[in-house]
Amino acid sequence: MGLEAASQLATALETVTPAWLLLLEEEGWPSDEEWALIRGYRALDLPRQRQVLDLIQAETRSESQATNY
Repeated sequence: MGLEAASQLATALETVTPAWLLLLEEEGWPSDEEWALIRGYRALDLPRQRQVLDLIQAETRSESQATNY
């Protein structure tokens, strides 16, 4: 996605910035390992993608609960 497309999409969504869509915000450009995860995720079928997302959500919840004690 180019800058112009990201800008148009961000305007339409109203909740993100073009930089966020281009993965330029927060922690900068993804590392090689992060790109490998993205490519691997995209190669999965939908049920396996859902499993990955469920695992991430479960881990995030358990980490936030551990910090609340």
